[in-house]
Amino acid sequence: MAEHDETPVGANDANDASGGLFDLRYLIGALFSLYGVVLVVASPFVDDTKSDGLDMNLWLGLGMAALGIFFLGWARLRPLVVEGESALAKAERERRERQQAEEG
Repeated sequence: MAEHDETPVGANDANDASGGLFDLRYLIGALFSLYGVVLVVASPFVDDTKSDGLDMNLWLGLGMAALGIFFLGWARLRPLVVEGESALAKAERERRERQQAEEG
């Protein structure tokens, strides 16, 4: 029996899919930050006569950038944690148990 087969159940290893979960907060934060920066950079080049002299691109860009930074910080400070065993890890454990039963 190889040593790597002795991993505890529910351990985060290569067979556990919970370590690679995709957190949408990173995507949302990145998009809001990117669009906010684009609006802030574009604000001096856009005519603001329709908004009574208020630079809407600047203010909305700053707000979007702030929201994006909030989402990125939130995802970084409070990462996703999945309790239990993933389906892939469970299937791998059951395969190992069957293999051990056949051997011994």
